[in-house]
Amino acid sequence: MKGLATGQNPRPGRPGPSHNQFAAQVLGRSKASGDHSHRSLHMSRMPTLRSAARLVLLSTLVATGSLAMAGPLNPPAGPVGSTHKTLTEVEPRTAINATNTPGVFGFVYSITQPGTYYLTSNIQVPSGLSGISISTDGVTIDMNGFRIQGLNGSLDGISTQNSTRSNIVITNGSVVTMGRDGIAISPPSTSGARHQHIERVSVEYSGQTGIRIANGIIRDCNSSYNGSFGIAAAGYYDSLVLDSVVHNNGSNGMSISRGSVKNCRASFNAGSGISVTHGVVSECAANNNETGIFSYRAIVESCVVRDNTVGIIGTSAAYVHHNSIDNSQLVVGSFGIQVMNEAGCRVENNTIQRAETGIRCFTAGNYIVSNTLRSCTTAVNAIAGNRIGTILTGTSSGAINGNSGGGLGTTDPYANILY
Repeated sequence: MKGLATGQNPRPGRPGPSHNQFAAQVLGRSKASGDHSHRSLHMSRMPTLRSAARLVLLSTLVATGSLAMAGPLNPPAGPVGSTHKTLTEVEPRTAINATNTPGVFGFVYSITQPGTYYLTSNIQVPSGLSGISISTDGVTIDMNGFRIQGLNGSLDGISTQNSTRSNIVITNGSVVTMGRDGIAISPPSTSGARHQHIERVSVEYSGQTGIRIANGIIRDCNSSYNGSFGIAAAGYYDSLVLDSVVHNNGSNGMSISRGSVKNCRASFNAGSGISVTHGVVSECAANNNETGIFSYRAIVESCVVRDNTVGIIGTSAAYVHHNSIDNSQLVVGSFGIQVMNEAGCRVENNTIQRAETGIRCFTAGNYIVSNTLRSCTTAVNAIAGNRIGTILTGTSSGAINGNSGGGLGTTDPYANILY
């Protein structure tokens, strides 16, 4: 094959590029290839660059936020105040001690200002002194689980010095072996004192009364082995005793004037387990006392009364109903329910067992119906002039296996039935 001349078309019929044109085409392809490679490299680097940008932006924001939270770099003139709470803010109550509550004559410690106070240790009360004096209204004492203990010859544990005080709260501790009262908040029969609250306190072995208030609430307390009353509330407004225990006291377990008692237990007290005037005794247990429950113009309902010489005494328009009484001592003078002194008592729907006399009524003008009695020497002993439902022994039924049968021998709904 003959060589082609420069610029000669190697393919007949189609013009070929010149040398310069061919070089230009080659250079153009190289440039295009270079541009494509550059773009590919640029695209491959873009995510990395974007990530770096994001990190820079985030660092800037964090730094800015830190500066904002840290406050200005140039603090204001003057001393810098603390941002922490003071000790008073952390514990706003006042500790009872010789510095904060120094004693006055006759007391180890004395509270003279309204506020909330607390014990930090046990307290021993020497002969001739009382423990804590409260001489102002509006005082709360948290005993903090500690104990006030009276030594021989000591007087009261906590006292208002026979003055009228209102809005007094004492909680969470114990008082033992005081020579007089364990806790004495206001004198008896005080008309002005109100809102006295004793809760979760145990008082034992006081020479006189365990807990004494005028008007208020006693809740979840124990008052036992005291020389006189376990708990006494003798004001002119309704007091309330709840969920409390009185045991083995020298007089009444509880003596409540113008108040009510609910869900409490009274046992082995020398007088009445519970004594209430102008109030309500409900859902209580009274066992092994001289008298289980004494009521004067009061209601006694839904109580369980066991092993007392007299189960329940109702006087002067008392209402005694739906109680369970079991004296368990067939001795002369044991009564299930005794009605005495004044007329107007109502005795109904009680269950009485094992007493020398089931119901004894010493006065006229009372209403006695619908009671059931068992194993009593005498079911009812009453003077003339009372309204008493028919007294009869219920008829024994034969064998029953079905939807009818039985009968007590009467259809009188007011009958007092022996069984």
